[in-house]
Amino acid sequence: MAFQVSPGVQVKEIDATSVVPAVSTSIGGFAGAFNWGPVEEVRLVSSEDNMASVFSTPDDNTAKYFLTAASFLKYGKH
Repeated sequence: MAFQVSPGVQVKEIDATSVVPAVSTSIGGFAGAFNWGPVEEVRLVSSEDNMASVFSTPDDNTAKYFLTAASFLKYGKH
């Protein structure tokens, strides 16, 4: 729906989404500050439990990194 804000200015809302990728083909990378785990090394993590065993459980300083990655792992699967 388009409307005029003032003379010569037109505002349009355009939905540019067209295709949602298949969940099985979604990949992602994440780098975060953790208290424990490998440094400058790529690690494959497949679940929140696996991430906790490699990088330890979150605390006040690491929760924002841990929970962001855990959310991707949780909702990136079907």
